[in-house]
Amino acid sequence: MVVMAALVAGPVAAQTFTLPELGLQSSGTCQQMAVRNRSNRTMVPFGCVDTAANLFRLSGNAETTVVGGQSLLNALAAKAPIDANGNVSTIRGVKSSSDETNAFKIVPFWAAFPSLDVIHYTNHINRTTTLDGAAWDSPLGIDYLVTTGYKKNFVSNASVALGDNIIAQPTGATEAYVYRVTQAGTVASSASSWGAPGSAEFTSGTAKLIWINYNNLAVKIGFTNTTFVKGEGGATWLNNFNMHLLPMNHQPQYMTNTEWDLNNDSGYDCALFSGNTCNALNVFVGGGNKSTVGLNISSQNTNNFALEWGIWLAGNKLAADAAFEINTSSKVAIGVGRYPGILGTSTFSDSTYRDESASPVGQKLAGTYSSAAVDFQGATITAQGGSPTAVVRAPGQQDCYAGFNVCQRFDTGLNQFAIRWSGADVLYLDGSGNLRLAGGASPAASTVAALPACNATTRDQIRVATDVTTATYNASVSGGGATRIPVYCNGTAWTAH
Repeated sequence: MVVMAALVAGPVAAQTFTLPELGLQSSGTCQQMAVRNRSNRTMVPFGCVDTAANLFRLSGNAETTVVGGQSLLNALAAKAPIDANGNVSTIRGVKSSSDETNAFKIVPFWAAFPSLDVIHYTNHINRTTTLDGAAWDSPLGIDYLVTTGYKKNFVSNASVALGDNIIAQPTGATEAYVYRVTQAGTVASSASSWGAPGSAEFTSGTAKLIWINYNNLAVKIGFTNTTFVKGEGGATWLNNFNMHLLPMNHQPQYMTNTEWDLNNDSGYDCALFSGNTCNALNVFVGGGNKSTVGLNISSQNTNNFALEWGIWLAGNKLAADAAFEINTSSKVAIGVGRYPGILGTSTFSDSTYRDESASPVGQKLAGTYSSAAVDFQGATITAQGGSPTAVVRAPGQQDCYAGFNVCQRFDTGLNQFAIRWSGADVLYLDGSGNLRLAGGASPAASTVAALPACNATTRDQIRVATDVTTATYNASVSGGGATRIPVYCNGTAWTAH
């Protein structure tokens, strides 16, 4: 007896079968096995016995599901060694290296393959494409149509119909529950006292309801894969999707390891923060201990780049609000090169960030910062133009304050540094240090006693003294008087000017 490792996954359901009429071809390299169609008495082949390879090959067009959902091969395996609960014993899968032409590979489960025991499958599908470009060709498919399970959020004093599912979170509950309406009516203004899990039917307003499920579990799932690791459990991967492009006779075409498609033609937009989100990919992490990485994209290549782009967000209508949004609390929001030597050195040949987009503002800072909006103090910069340069601007580009009211720039026409105020230039500074003002200059004013010491440091400064006694040109000044004049430091004393 043979068992197909790909399809035998559990105990045979308790059903009644009529003993089939089976036939096996008497000759041939792969002797056909067929079952009698009782309606017209013809023999319908569903596979063949490869006596040379000691394998059973399922026909490429064989239907593997019969009335009642019972697997055909489950029925065929009824006399295979199974345990007291009807479970087929562990089947050893074969990683084929030379025979890749099987539509399916069925392994005699008493056979031993000690030399191929590196990979061990309980259930195994090993298939090579059987059709050319005329069809979507897949070894395993799940089509799932969901027509039930809609849930409504609780609304105070709302009318509910018999059979409605209502989401509500009563007082003291740590999560929302789903309740089924057993009597139509109008619910009360509050769901604070609605029943706990497992509770009996209760009345709310004129309606009656009963608890049926936890909201997080009241979902429909096309495919579920759950793995638990405990005790002495070792390294575990829940899913392993491997795709290897082997040497080909042509340029690879559209090759994708895994694709998630989400198309919303429901007639409704899925809005942010509404509880009715529609996500193409949802990664949720939790638990009492910290895990490592939510999404890890890495390569161990050393001779060539593995990818052109690590992550690609594309499409003019991909996202309405933000193509990339961060809402979390951590040490940094985006870190670059903080841990060199772990698979990479974070060395970039052009720039760390490069923005060539078309938008009103290249970078807009509108957060609340306790220290600074931009801080270059920790940067190590190679000197250019005599000093390390924190910011480089093209000629004519300006820095502005208070909107665009006060700006500074390098005027390429005049070859001078300029400051503009309310649309008019008020200051020019040329490369020789010459300063030109649109208005006057007012030196700092103080009493003679408050003037800084006149020495080599303050030499050639001009200030205003407000209490000079005698104003004799180029003579040293003394305070205590009433005359206000400009004074000049000649390196040893402040003199009248």
